[in-house]
Amino acid sequence: MQVEAKAPGKVIITGEHFVVENEPGVAAAVSLYAKVNARVIDDNIIRIRAVNFNKGEIIKKDDLYNERIKVNAIFKPFIKILLDVCKEYGELPSMDISIFSDIPAKSGLGSSAATATAFAAAILRILNAELDLDKVSQLAYEAEKITHGKPSGIDNTVSTYGGVIVFRKTEGFIKLEDINYESLIFILADSGSREETKILVEKVRKLRQKYEEVFVPFYHAAGHLSIELAKALREGNILAVGELMNISHGMLYSLGLSTEKIEELVFAARKAGALGAKITGAGGGGMILALVTPDTIDSVQKELKRAGATWVKAVRVEEKGVLVNVDKH
Repeated sequence: MQVEAKAPGKVIITGEHFVVENEPGVAAAVSLYAKVNARVIDDNIIRIRAVNFNKGEIIKKDDLYNERIKVNAIFKPFIKILLDVCKEYGELPSMDISIFSDIPAKSGLGSSAATATAFAAAILRILNAELDLDKVSQLAYEAEKITHGKPSGIDNTVSTYGGVIVFRKTEGFIKLEDINYESLIFILADSGSREETKILVEKVRKLRQKYEEVFVPFYHAAGHLSIELAKALREGNILAVGELMNISHGMLYSLGLSTEKIEELVFAARKAGALGAKITGAGGGGMILALVTPDTIDSVQKELKRAGATWVKAVRVEEKGVLVNVDKH
């Protein structure tokens, strides 16, 4: 028996940093995937390979339940999923598992969550368990705790369910219905620099404490922007989506979350015809997200490369989340 599972990465369209204070945000699944191939074998082992890192682990099944089992750190989230599945569904078969992702790591695009989501789905199906999306998302979320400590849950939710998600800290998420996915084409561009998310979150927190009376309405405005953008998506008003993305970027810029290179990329994208362009993720470097039309894809990509982006990719918003294919032969 062999199982192939794939789960999409994600982009934050609006709400970065503001969701910490319980304002709504909007995220979407995009056509970059983490993929897991699992097949049943005869040996009494579980073999896991991380293709991107050229690393692997061979685990004796008898050792799997030993919580002191020593594996490379990159495999610990997957061991967590295996153990959680065992507790609920019983003994696992011997398996050969390979993991691959075309989502850039540490880029704010949800690579680790997509990988955990695809892994969880593959393991459940190899046990012939029903593909319960809520269960998949929960398994991935628990694995994400090993990677990120206190994950928001946004990444695994988007990877599991797909589409466009509106999320709020105290209210969970809703998946927007009746979206014109064909019109949602984004270009991602990497600035080539990174800053740790926790440092940026702390930077914003200190600024908020310093100017409390300014920040309360500012955060509410950011929340209203997310609501307005979700409305524009439902109505298919792509021009409004682009305008609201530009406003969102301005708000993030005002918090000191942009860089000179990010600004060069944002303005290069707009100049080349993007309807909107902004930071996506924590900022301080990382990725920008540009909303384009079919006739501006090439021009925006060329201009971003000319402006010094280290990686440029056109992506579509994916309506479906994790997908699994089972070959029982």
